[in-house]
Formats: sequence, structure tokens, C-alpha cells
Amino acid sequence: MHASKPNPRSTRRPSTAAVLRTCALGVMLVCATTAAAQQVAPRLTGDMVVADLAKAQQAVKARAGDNHDAQLQAVSAQLQTMAARLRELLGGDAGQPLATIDKDARDAAVRADAAAKRVQAWINASAVACTRDEADAMLAALTTTLAHLSADAEPQKAPLPVIDGVETLDQRPLFVLTADDAVPKFVLTGANLVDAQCANPEVTATGPDGKPVAAQPQLVAAQPGRVELQWPGAANLPPGSYTLALSAQRKAFLLGCVSQPPAVAVLQLAPAPRFNVSYALIATCEGQSAPVSLAAATIPVAGRGQTVSRSIDVAACAQPVSYTLTAAASAGDGQETRAGPFTQGPDASVTSGLGNGLTLTWDPSLHQLLVRSGKRTCKGVY
Repeated sequence: MHASKPNPRSTRRPSTAAVLRTCALGVMLVCATTAAAQQVAPRLTGDMVVADLAKAQQAVKARAGDNHDAQLQAVSAQLQTMAARLRELLGGDAGQPLATIDKDARDAAVRADAAAKRVQAWINASAVACTRDEADAMLAALTTTLAHLSADAEPQKAPLPVIDGVETLDQRPLFVLTADDAVPKFVLTGANLVDAQCANPEVTATGPDGKPVAAQPQLVAAQPGRVELQWPGAANLPPGSYTLALSAQRKAFLLGCVSQPPAVAVLQLAPAPRFNVSYALIATCEGQSAPVSLAAATIPVAGRGQTVSRSIDVAACAQPVSYTLTAAASAGDGQETRAGPFTQGPDASVTSGLGNGLTLTWDPSLHQLLVRSGKRTCKGVY
């Protein structure tokens, strides 16, 4: 018997469509692998921290612009000094991952990284819709934060606890608390803020005089990267910069839970905002050749979420043809926003935005002017 030979004509070859499907699948796998590789963040190095400090410094200089703001120049100089000191500490290890270098250089880089992040958060939060008082309070919190991070030099062998940001519960950057809310709630963000094998961290608030205050923050929840706090009584504290020191512990072999260097954050406490809204209401009346002034006054508004009304006597204009409203609003720092004149028919309401969340409405059906102080527009203020 002879073994049968395969018939070359009977061998099935993959169709063109199958080949194309296989190639397409291969391309998709390559793309997916590339995309996955691109999502892996590089390990933090000293060079990266120095670059971030330089970017933060340039952003501060750009914000200062041509007005040569002394406070912003001081922030810029502080960042430059921090970067120079870090380069000196890093030496030839600048390109190495922070976890692999000497603890002194590593901890300085960790604190410098926190400073760069805080400056960037300030740049984003203070860009628009802030009164001068709000901007000054945010800057005060930032400068005090940088002063703490520059002065702290206590190293340790284990990874250092660090706070690199303060956020509202909906993850907006936070620098200022005001008396609008009696119990503000916020989150400290960072790294190594709690060890699951040890007790929860303690947070102590000290006032502008460096002494602990009577009303202390209360811990709500704690994770290594996020610690949620609430602060009853903060609204009753005097204005100024308040430092929050978070004292954590870590599990050490044969030693149990040992204390770690405190991580700090700074919040500025400010009084509730105050506004003055000035208005003038004029009517054009049937049978009268000249416009009739119905009212002109100033309404003070304190705090957010307020509505203040004024009744207007319209007896001087029995048959109105139209109403004209002009308004202006000034914040406590004297910053003023003007609006109008706006003219509407005798039955139509007139509403004008006055900046900083303020609105003024003339309601002809009720013969009332309404001033409302809406939600805060400055992102970095609670």
C-alpha cells in the first residue's frame, strides 16, 4: 500500500476577508496596547518637580502682569528659591524616582511638589469672578502655605505624609472659608495621610497667633489620599490665616504605631461678604412730557442667599408707558459694577445682573424692587 499524498488543490486557504479581519484585529490590539501604555503615569522624579515649580512660577509672573504686585512677586521669588534649593539637594539624583533617593532630598521634593500643586490650584480658582477681598484672602492662604512648606524640613525613612490640596466635597479647590456657613465641610488631599493599621489621624487648627483655637475641626472619614473634615464654629472665629496640622501614625516593625511628621494645610477665614446696591427707577408716563423719578436709593446686602425687597410708590405716574432701571453694585473693597439703563413696557419685569452673583429685579405688578445675592462665583471660596 502506498500512503496517499495530499492533494494540493484541496488545501483551504484563508479568504481575503478573513485576512483583513485578522489584520484589523491585530491593529486594534496594537492600538489598545499603546493606549494602555500611555495611561501609565511616569514615576515622579526631582526633575519633574523642578519643572512643575518653574511652570507655577511663570504662571504667577503672568498673573502679576505689568502691575508689579508685590505679593505675587514674593510668591514668584519663593518658588524660585524652593526650586534652587531642591536642585542643590538632588544633585546627580534629579532624574531618579523620588522613592529611590536620599530621604532629605526625597522629602524636600515631596513638599516642593505639594507647593507647585497648590499654586496651580490657586491659579485656576482665582482666575475670574472674584472680588478684590476674595482674591486677597486666597493669596494670603497661598503665601502662608508656601511659607510652611518651605520651612518644614523634618525627614523620615518612611514615605512622608503630605497635604497637597484642600477641596470642597464636590472637588473644587478651596482657600477661603466665610461666615456664610456655620459648619463648612471639606477634604484634605495628599498622600500617606493615614495607615489602616493605626488610629485615625488628628487634625489641630491654630490661629494667626500660632495657638490652638477653641473651635477645632472634626474628622469625618480618612483614607491615605483623602481626609474629610467638618469645622463647627469656624464662622465664629476671627478673620485670618489658620493652619491645619494633620498628625498621622504608621505601623513600624516591632515598634507598633509611631508618630510621623505633621502635614499642614492653610485656610483663610473671612467675614461674610457685604454689598451695596444702588438703583434709580424712572417712569415715562401718559400725558407727561418729562420722565418721572420714582425712586433712587442704596440697598445693603450681607451674605449669600439673601433677598432684600423695597416697595416703590408709583402714585406719581398713574398711567406708565415704560420703566427705566439703572443700577450699580459695590463690594466691601469698593469694586463697582454698573448696569443699565434698561427700559421695558409698563407690564414687563426688568432684571439686571450686577456681578458676584447679585441680581436686581423690578416687578411692576408688585411695585417692588428685589435684590438677590446668589451663589458665590469665586471658585476658591466656600
